[in-house]
Amino acid sequence: MAFAFITDPNGFLSPTDRTADAIGWDRFPDRLPLDFRGRPTFRGQTDRNARDYEIAIRGSHLARRTQDGGPSWAGSFAPGEALLFTDSSPGPLQFLFARPIRGAGAQINIEDAVEHVTFGISAFAGSARVQIPGGGTVAGSVSNRGDGSASFLGIMGDPGEVTITRVVFSLTVLDSGYRGDGSFAINTLRLAL
Repeated sequence: MAFAFITDPNGFLSPTDRTADAIGWDRFPDRLPLDFRGRPTFRGQTDRNARDYEIAIRGSHLARRTQDGGPSWAGSFAPGEALLFTDSSPGPLQFLFARPIRGAGAQINIEDAVEHVTFGISAFAGSARVQIPGGGTVAGSVSNRGDGSASFLGIMGDPGEVTITRVVFSLTVLDSGYRGDGSFAINTLRLAL
């Protein structure tokens, strides 16, 4: 099985491709209480093909935010973009799919003002971790410009490699003395079926 690590959103599957799907956050609740133990805490369906997915994260709740809107996020997503926020939780943020997918990707941004952060994506085919070229991490780009420059993390299997059952987003803050909670947000989760 061959997988590609994608850091440019333009290098991911086009949203008009017939195998493309997404999970947008514009209809997500403003605030969703969670099971602190990290078990699946939210169940939903993808936007285009109504495929079942679950979200699992350790924390007290998830929330919807909007770049430069209300409730707002002052980061580097595109203006007006709906976001999924890990409100007071550093993650990891996990998406579990009832039917395997070929790939997934999203932009990611941290809430706190930090200078050095690493964003990561990992994927699993059942219980086996997928090998991602370059380790699936990038040095974070953090700003409050609202210009769509948030870091993008994606993984994509070759055509016919529809094996991914879980995708995980995470971050590591490298600033010494950091005292924030590590909350972060992602924009629309783009999927390749």
